[in-house]
Amino acid sequence: MSKARKIICLIAAGSLALSLITVRVALADSKSVFQKTGGERPGTETAKTREEKPGTETAKTGEEKPGTETVKTGEEKPGTEIAKTGEEKTGAETAKTNEESSKTETVKTDEESPETEITNGGKDSNKETGQAGEVNYEEVVIGDYEEKGTLKNLEWKYLRYDSLSIPYPSGTFVSYLVEEGQEVKKGEKLLSYRLPFDPISLEEKELKLKQSLEAYELACRQREAEIDESEKRLKILEQETYEAKIAKLNLEKQKLSFRQYCYQTEKALDIQKEDIKTIKAKEELQYLYAPYDGFIHKGDGVSEAMDIDSRKVLLTILDKKSAVLGTEVSGNESLWFDMKVSVTGIINRKEDKDNLHTGRILSSDSLFEGKLTTGMLYVAVDDRELVDTIQMANITAAAVTVEQVPIIPLKAVKTENDRKYVYQKDSDGSLRRQYITGRDNGTDMWVYNGLSAGQNIVVD
Repeated sequence: MSKARKIICLIAAGSLALSLITVRVALADSKSVFQKTGGERPGTETAKTREEKPGTETAKTGEEKPGTETVKTGEEKPGTEIAKTGEEKTGAETAKTNEESSKTETVKTDEESPETEITNGGKDSNKETGQAGEVNYEEVVIGDYEEKGTLKNLEWKYLRYDSLSIPYPSGTFVSYLVEEGQEVKKGEKLLSYRLPFDPISLEEKELKLKQSLEAYELACRQREAEIDESEKRLKILEQETYEAKIAKLNLEKQKLSFRQYCYQTEKALDIQKEDIKTIKAKEELQYLYAPYDGFIHKGDGVSEAMDIDSRKVLLTILDKKSAVLGTEVSGNESLWFDMKVSVTGIINRKEDKDNLHTGRILSSDSLFEGKLTTGMLYVAVDDRELVDTIQMANITAAAVTVEQVPIIPLKAVKTENDRKYVYQKDSDGSLRRQYITGRDNGTDMWVYNGLSAGQNIVVD
């Protein structure tokens, strides 16, 4: 080996030794940094800029030189990178910069608070309700609570009505003289009909009556003559004798017997005359009359020349004075017997809200205290003439009125498994579910327990 080469080798060895010393110093510095940062390993670096997002990769240089480090990501988690040197493989390390740590939001998990999460921006958001950003709150207030009982489309019902038919065993229908729903007065003709008529029977009865009258007149003349003879004989006799007294008694008997005969015979003759009159009446039209003031309901009705009898219902009359408003109800606990109500009429399917009428509940299931249910409710209207002007009506009554109780909007109340609750804002700004009990009128809720005045609740 030449002298020049020896010199070159010495220089190279010196350079190598210097490089090793440099590497040792670098390793010592890395160890110091690892100890200060709390867990980084020598030979790895964490590289993350503000612009980097989870899942980004760091480009690898094409040519590597001794001492250079190539940063390469595999499957990265947010805020982490895997650093790899040119010749060494190390584990992945996670680092968060001070700037990222300052931006981290405090999040309460479902295990910590299932209903609430608070953001750094100071706005409440509720996971269960799906609300985010600004939330609308209202305070629980103390006020007056009113609950109204309402029923709609009540129709007229009639507590008294009668089914009408002819008072004879048989007949023939002629025609109706009234229309369906027509109002009638007592004694007004409702329909016409005819009764069976036998002219031969009429002639026989008239002949028999004539014979009876002739016989009666003849008997009267004979008896009157006998009485006259008895009176003449009595005048001839001396009044104080026994024979005169007997004659006087016989005369009184004759007169009494004549009076009895006349009474009985005339009564029999009257019956014959009435029978003939009845037969003659069958030849004329017969009428069915209204027994009282009311409205007519024909039902199925009958047609002309149809045979009818006393069992056939020809029409029904509804007593106007018994008219009440009625409807079928089930489990209505807000209306009870004798309660005063407001009535608004319905004319041609349109509610007349300008004219308010009064009435009271005449009958309801509350009358029987739950021991018997009829499913019906009746309202007596004070203005009896209202039945002439309206077809149906709506009623309203103040069923419950309570003063100075906690009240909240019903729209704030939610239900789960038949339990009612609201979202209440605590003093720290978080939201929590608060179960409550109470009753509502469709708009507001009277809270029995669970809330007090001044507390804030979420209102959708």
